[in-house]
Amino acid sequence: MIARTHLSPSEQLVLEELQAHPETRYQRSCPELNDLAREHGYTLQGLANALRPLVNKRYISEERVGRNIDFFYSPDGAGLTQPGQKRRFTVGFSSGEDGYIVASVPALPGCHSQGRTIEEARFNIREAMQGYLASLKFLGEPIPAEETVEQVEVSV
Repeated sequence: MIARTHLSPSEQLVLEELQAHPETRYQRSCPELNDLAREHGYTLQGLANALRPLVNKRYISEERVGRNIDFFYSPDGAGLTQPGQKRRFTVGFSSGEDGYIVASVPALPGCHSQGRTIEEARFNIREAMQGYLASLKFLGEPIPAEETVEQVEVSV
């Protein structure tokens, strides 16, 4: 048992379990957390209430996946993905036939949005990207790497 005097017994239990199994992700009402609670004489609510303080103390990370929040131990640095790790993607903007600005993300096939102004299109594509990436995570798919993009000059 790792001695951490500033953690409650329920926080200590959850942290040790997540460290022992870094592939495990808990949600506040998942069966795995319920099983752990029963096995050690806690209530599900008691262990669920230990998750947020562990994030706040930066022992574990959290990540929104759809409507749920996953809590997990990240050996590379707990808390670094809170509330989600940052990724940059190239976004292309073009004028649509209807006068709207169309935004597309080449690295995320099918990820498009639009807006009346460039600012609105930028806001909307960011929202579309977040939904796209959340879907990939939910399905267990890898996040695609950004391709090299550059401008090439030609004579016309």
